[in-house]
Amino acid sequence: MSPQEKILFIQFKFLGDIVFLTPVLKAYKEQFPEKELHVLVPKEAAPLLSNLVFIDKVWAFPRVRGKLNLFNSIKFLMKLRSLNFECSLDFEGNDRGSIATRIIAAKQRIGVVRFNSTLLQKSAYQIKVNTDFFAPSYIDFNKQILQKAFNFKFFKKFPTMEICPDFSSAARAKKYFDSNFILCHVSTTQEKKQWSLDNWIDFYKLTENCKIPLIFSAGPSDTEQSLLLQLKRRIPKANILKPINDLKIFIIFLSRASLLISNDTGPLHFAAAMNVKIIGLFGPADSVRRAAPIYTSEQKLFGKKCECINHLGMKHFCSAQVRCIDTIKPIEVFNLMKKQMKKAKKF
Repeated sequence: MSPQEKILFIQFKFLGDIVFLTPVLKAYKEQFPEKELHVLVPKEAAPLLSNLVFIDKVWAFPRVRGKLNLFNSIKFLMKLRSLNFECSLDFEGNDRGSIATRIIAAKQRIGVVRFNSTLLQKSAYQIKVNTDFFAPSYIDFNKQILQKAFNFKFFKKFPTMEICPDFSSAARAKKYFDSNFILCHVSTTQEKKQWSLDNWIDFYKLTENCKIPLIFSAGPSDTEQSLLLQLKRRIPKANILKPINDLKIFIIFLSRASLLISNDTGPLHFAAAMNVKIIGLFGPADSVRRAAPIYTSEQKLFGKKCECINHLGMKHFCSAQVRCIDTIKPIEVFNLMKKQMKKAKKF
């Protein structure tokens, strides 16, 4: 019996981008079940994929943000090289992905490029997928990469985003809160995507008679955690989630939420991939074009038209006098929350 062909998909970007990749991973495996599907992602993102049955192997690249461990990185990539992949496809085309692709040296190396190829990309990829004119929506963008790379034909029913929590650690997740709750995730890594603390506080005041308690969470960085400290100072009785530094545990905790209310950031997309009810707050044009299209009108709210277009869209901070994200009113979020909870008979 001949060994299975091994295919490697590569995505070195943010956590949300890994979740957006899951529909095309499943679509590929459904059409080619005889191929062994491997996925290479940053170590911190591996728990997002590790329990998905349509992935044969998740490879967690041993990186630490801001630090370079060249010896461990090369040793890890040489191990992948020894597996003799039939094909590799890099969905991002950044420097890390280009270098990994070149070292792993699959028989056929494919990667995405934008505008003109860099020297690294020219060295790494035998086949280049130019994405300059692809659809901006993350899901459609990945679909078009797969179509162009392999002349891929999708089945009529395209898979949705998917995460499968590892419930073997459920007891650890319950330590943080062991009853129904609505999770409000207040931070992002980009300040311009972040609903203001004043808005969150006004929203909290509207929910004081809510039967289900609100819990406020934020990302692990000092800047993001400081938002929770400020909120606690202004509303001492607010429930604040202690930092959960293990993504596997956070995913289990999030899967138990009755509803997640969040800016456009990783936890919003994690929740949607687990069929948790969500309300996404979208302001900047980039969020509206790329992340929002996959969600229904009951799952999202938009701010007024964003001024952060063209070169301004690359900045993490908004220079407008009134940020687009802050034109979403707390009463709008409260009313949409009531609508969602009534449907679930939990309000």
